[in-house]
Amino acid sequence: MFTPIIPFDGLAGYRYLQRTIVDQKTATLENPQIRRDLELLKTQMPQIGSAADLIGDREALASVLTAFGMGDRLDQRALLRQVLEQGPGEDALARRIGDPRLIAFAQFFADSNGGFPVVEPERLARLADQYAEAAFVESVAEVSPQQSLALQFDADVAALLETDSSERTLWFRILGSVSLRDVFATALNVPVAVGALEIDRQADIFAAQFQKFAGDASLRSLADPAVSERMLSRFFLLSPQGQSSSGVTSPALQILQAGQASQSVAQSLLLSRLG
Repeated sequence: MFTPIIPFDGLAGYRYLQRTIVDQKTATLENPQIRRDLELLKTQMPQIGSAADLIGDREALASVLTAFGMGDRLDQRALLRQVLEQGPGEDALARRIGDPRLIAFAQFFADSNGGFPVVEPERLARLADQYAEAAFVESVAEVSPQQSLALQFDADVAALLETDSSERTLWFRILGSVSLRDVFATALNVPVAVGALEIDRQADIFAAQFQKFAGDASLRSLADPAVSERMLSRFFLLSPQGQSSSGVTSPALQILQAGQASQSVAQSLLLSRLG
């Protein structure tokens, strides 16, 4: 089985990965399990007629969730069904939670975008492409979690900036995303203790740190490749190497680990602010 090749640490490794990404993705897709899952999406999705059907088909659901970068939510089937049934509207559960992955998931299956079943060739192709991309990111994570987070950062920031959401809402989306929060907290050197604060205060602190870093308060400045690359450069610089073996974690991971016991409280705060 092919393993992504990343011969350097940090930004140098990321640049190498970007230069070779087409060939490395192609090699990764030769993985038999990935090929089986892609075939399953092609054959099963046209047969799945409702949100309930998708939630009830664990194998298909696992492949779909991988396509949206949400393999970690496979056992949250009640939540996923609500997200699908409510759709992507402004008052819907997906937006109140604030996880960009959930919003994209809800949008893809919304009636306005085709709903169920997924039979249109372009929608099936999009789902397959997303799965292939996510599978590659997962394979990179097995070699270097840092590089995987950097790949997700590029894709997730691009998706955020495509929306017309307010600056405040964008910050809540970032704080609701594990991967984005990790990159921002590390790159902006946000103190670990910030994770214990009320969510509005956290947003204020992240925004202030970003303005100091970028010289521009607007997150939309990340559309400038130079600003985005500087963010990743600082992320690589400040993110400890070999954290899985050394026991050292980045600021964001410390926040998340320390806050696991109160995760439901934090999510409720996000819901109230996004509602």
